[in-house]
Amino acid sequence: MAPRVRPPAEVVLELHGGDVWRVEVADVSEGLELLGALGLGGRARTLRVPRRQSGTVVLTTFILFALAPFAMVPVAFAAIVIPPASVVVFAVALLLRVGAAILGRLQPGPLSIGADGVAWNEGKRRRFVPHRDIEDATLQSVGTLGHRDLVLATRDGVVRVPLGPLEPDLLEAVRAHVLAARGEAVAATQAFARGGRDYEAWKRDVEELIKGDYRKVGVPKVRVLETLEDPHAPADQRLGAAMALAADSPELAANVARDIARACADRELADALEALAEARLDPRRAEAVAGG
Repeated sequence: MAPRVRPPAEVVLELHGGDVWRVEVADVSEGLELLGALGLGGRARTLRVPRRQSGTVVLTTFILFALAPFAMVPVAFAAIVIPPASVVVFAVALLLRVGAAILGRLQPGPLSIGADGVAWNEGKRRRFVPHRDIEDATLQSVGTLGHRDLVLATRDGVVRVPLGPLEPDLLEAVRAHVLAARGEAVAATQAFARGGRDYEAWKRDVEELIKGDYRKVGVPKVRVLETLEDPHAPADQRLGAAMALAADSPELAANVARDIARACADRELADALEALAEARLDPRRAEAVAGG
């Protein structure tokens, strides 16, 4: 039996200053290992997986046959200015370029797994599921053509993401990446809790979570905001997120905390958030939120 060839993957590194480096690797696993070696964990990377749909290659072929007569127009102009031997090469390159563009339009679009959640297109609608809402992720076969769905068990029910006939290694990498990101989201949320610490230690620890450079940051700002704005999160976690945000973006933290306090039925939490917005949060108010 011939060895199975894994599809290549590409690592895109976006550097400070706007530079972009692209590195081709053997597969997704090797790409994730490279990012890990560079010190870039799940909080600093996004996995984009191309999804596939059956029949698109056949449909693209029929469309190319239909468009072939129109392609003769640029080929005829090319024959005037380039050697005859190059005309055939030009025609083939043109058809391949057009075919790739058509195939790209027919595919359903990639699945993106970022620091904040999972996103994909469903027709013209953009779908997004935050990691904090995901309870489990599994792969299920659909039909008899090797199609797989990523099945997300969430707080609000089951969400299915069609992936198509992808390679088994790639499918497993997708599932593992979602579960790892979900675990990081849960851990990050729990890190905002008071956890028996006194006010000064609690404040110092949560502020450290958001400080640092792009490689050392403990929790991305988007997750801090998610925790602060999540009405289902425990009150001490929400206040801890507010204190962390205030250390990084005081004005933003004040505005968000003030808005949440207005709509908050928990008077201890509302009082603490109002005090934080006015830079007068003290141990009494903070520890009252955590129940002592």
